[in-house]
Amino acid sequence: MMIVANQITIRRGKKTVVHPLSFQVQEGEIFGILGSNGAGKSSLLATLATLRPVASGDVFISGHSLEGSQKFVRRAVGFVSQELALWDGETVETNMRFFAKVQGVEKDPQFLQQLCEQVSLPGVWKVPVHQLSGGMKRKLHIAIGLLHDPKVLLLDEPTVGIDLPSKREIGEFLTGWVREGRAVCYTTHDASEVERLCNRMMVLAEGRISFHGTPSEARSVTGHSNFAPFEDVFYDLLGGQYNLTQRQTEP
Repeated sequence: MMIVANQITIRRGKKTVVHPLSFQVQEGEIFGILGSNGAGKSSLLATLATLRPVASGDVFISGHSLEGSQKFVRRAVGFVSQELALWDGETVETNMRFFAKVQGVEKDPQFLQQLCEQVSLPGVWKVPVHQLSGGMKRKLHIAIGLLHDPKVLLLDEPTVGIDLPSKREIGEFLTGWVREGRAVCYTTHDASEVERLCNRMMVLAEGRISFHGTPSEARSVTGHSNFAPFEDVFYDLLGGQYNLTQRQTEP
């Protein structure tokens, strides 16, 4: 397993934002996390990236404890936040070189340029970031998250506010990337995107799991046919308790 979370609780100050929950993410898997605003999605991802402490429970990434092996975990994980962290006035090349240096990654310019091309960002190496479209900036942000060759990629709303072609290109890249023995865990509000890309998914409602299973299982437990919009499935899941993984493990 690439990620194993055992009864983890996350707090922001005195407030519990994620109540005890458990889940696993397998090698070769894209794992989607859905939920309304304030459900705890971003807090959970920040915790997996070692940016927020676990109040109780533990997480293992590539077999290493989040609490006991943070240095290893940070090498194994690539985190791409929802907020773009780019040097807007400089070129794509300067951004890639700068963030590689910040991360302590020694890569030649050809490797950095090829990484941009892998995320469908060709021909912009010398272009200032402020001239890029929103979709191109999102792709550059992902490329920066991949600089240290992580095993697990954590994406917080990676396709928010971008056009459909860019969404598709990012999805195609992620699908191919996990086939190389890696895993993706990402949050989104786009239910149809989850159905199209994710092997499994988890829905959070007020910091608790309301569903954990495959997209097809989500349709089954909510009684929606394959012709119904997946947004309808997601809406029903927010108000229910459909943790299939828990059901399967209960005696």
